Amino acid sequence: AAEDHAATLALEREADEKRQREEEEEARAQYEYRVAAVESGRALKAQLAQANREKEMRMQEERAEDARLVSLAVQKVFAEEREKQNIAH
Repeated sequence: AAEDHAATLALEREADEKRQREEEEEARAQYEYRVAAVESGRALKAQLAQANREKEMRMQEERAEDARLVSLAVQKVFAEEREKQNIAH
């Protein structure tokens, strides 16, 4: 009877240790998942910030190109007006 009781206690202790290891592994897995999620979120945020910077640069380049084209158009109009004035005189 004492041997059975000792064997039962040993099995219970083994089961407790196994359950504790499984809980620790689960906790570690959840922690690693959360860390990965945070890192992934940071990476996505960084990618979004980079995409926004690139978009802003493209928009600035487009505005500069628009201004250049307007300037050329205005210069052309003035040149045509001068030419008309020269022909008229």
